[in-house]
Order: sequence, then C-alpha cells, then structure tokens
Amino acid sequence: MQLTGTDDSLKKLKRKAALVSLVIGTPTCLLLIFSTFLYPETTSIRGFGALFLIYALAYRVVAFGFALAGLLISSLLATWFAGKRVADDLLQGKKLILVSFRYTLFVNSAMGITFIAFTVISNVNSAAQILGTMAFFATLLASVLVCFMVSVVITPLTIGLLVSYTISALIKKSKDETILGSTPQQE
Repeated sequence: MQLTGTDDSLKKLKRKAALVSLVIGTPTCLLLIFSTFLYPETTSIRGFGALFLIYALAYRVVAFGFALAGLLISSLLATWFAGKRVADDLLQGKKLILVSFRYTLFVNSAMGITFIAFTVISNVNSAAQILGTMAFFATLLASVLVCFMVSVVITPLTIGLLVSYTISALIKKSKDETILGSTPQQE
C-alpha cells in the first residue's frame, strides 16, 4: 500500500494511526493492568468483601506505586509510537499479521521492561529487608515473563490485529481520498 503524497499528509496519517492505537490499545492496557493487579484477591475473597479488595489495592499501590505510574505512562507512549510504526509497516506493504505481532511485541516489551525497571528501582531497600533481594527479583522476573509470553501469544490475534486492521482501513481510505482528490473533476 504505497501512499503517494506530501510529507505533511504522511505525518497526518501517522498521527491518525497513533490516535487509533491510543483509542483501542490504552483502554485494553488499563483494563488488563487493573485486573492483573487485583487477580489474587478476586479469586480468593471468600466473604471478605469490598474492604479486603480496597486494602489489597491500597497495599499494591503503596508497594508498586512508582512502577504502576511508569507502567501507565509507558502504555500511553508505547501505544502511540507503535501506532505510528504500524502505519509505516503497512505503507511498506508488510503483511497484516506480521504487523500485528510487531505492534504487540513492541507495546508489551516497553511495558514489561518499564515495570521491571521501576519496581527494581523503587523496591531495592524494602525487598532486601523483607524477602531477600534474589528471591524477590526472581519471582518478579518470572511473573512478568509469564505475563509477557501469554500476552505476546494472545494479543496479536485480538487487540493487535484490531489495531492493525483499523489502521490499514485508515490508510486505504486516505489512499482513496488522495487518488480521488488528485483527479480533475469534469463538469
């Protein structure tokens, strides 16, 4: 799908692609972050009710607040830049499923690396005192890697494909408008 046009029209198209990625990807990221954050409590409440959920959430925000803020910011930045990258890949004629996998890999890698780095930075002292540094980091790394592997396998076929397909349709529409707009109108 080669799109001919000015650099300005390509920049506009990439901004629209990034916006599509933000609109679709960010709510999904936020939902998954929040549900993963509360997963242990939602599966083991057994009568403790909402107070237990509020306590558990507050504890996790205190323990991982810095990492959570980094995760939220990285999800916004990653989906924005990944959307631009999807537009580039599709304009170069790459296959939709490959573009979807690259989108997902980029977003999940950025978020995973950010979460690990911010957690390590913010919990170095408390982890050494409470759990022992090696056990804490091994558990953290294992859990993030499992989540990363699952999301890299599942999301390219769902959200990543939806984002890539939507951007592909946006490019096709833009290409059609460019072709139609450049032909002279006969009266």
